[in-house]
Amino acid sequence: MRNPQKRCKNNNLDLNAKIGQEEMYRPIIGKYSLHTLSNDNGITLINFAHSKNMVVANTLFNHKDIHKMTWRSPYGQTHNQIGHLLIDARNVCNVMDVRIFRRADIDSDHYLLIPKVRSRISNARKMYGSYARIFNSEKMKSSETSSAYREKLNEYLAKHVDNDDINEV
Repeated sequence: MRNPQKRCKNNNLDLNAKIGQEEMYRPIIGKYSLHTLSNDNGITLINFAHSKNMVVANTLFNHKDIHKMTWRSPYGQTHNQIGHLLIDARNVCNVMDVRIFRRADIDSDHYLLIPKVRSRISNARKMYGSYARIFNSEKMKSSETSSAYREKLNEYLAKHVDNDDINEV
């Protein structure tokens, strides 16, 4: 029996996973696939995504069939959706769209798969209470403050650090 997995030019494993529109896999694959049934490698990919808590993102969005095809045969007779974008299920809400761009010249028989992702930049968290520290570096220029700081630091180190640790440094 022939092994369905083959090696690509760059030694990556090419699974040729076709993902269908089966109802039982709907939470993982969505409902907008090019194919109606998954092949064996597609089911393997679905099981992998399920075990890693991932979702196949490019089957979540409804597009024309021509924008779902990720591979074309050398003579252009056959088209398949065998390129997939897997994303962690926690971050799937940040994927706004996944589309295929056929015009990109990438010297391959695969089409370019491009996701549109929302990026959120978190604000710096405000610190309240005893955790809030404001450092005034201007005070350290004063000889009184720097000597008082040095004394407090030496006292702390004498109490909390072993002499062996100091000698190793």
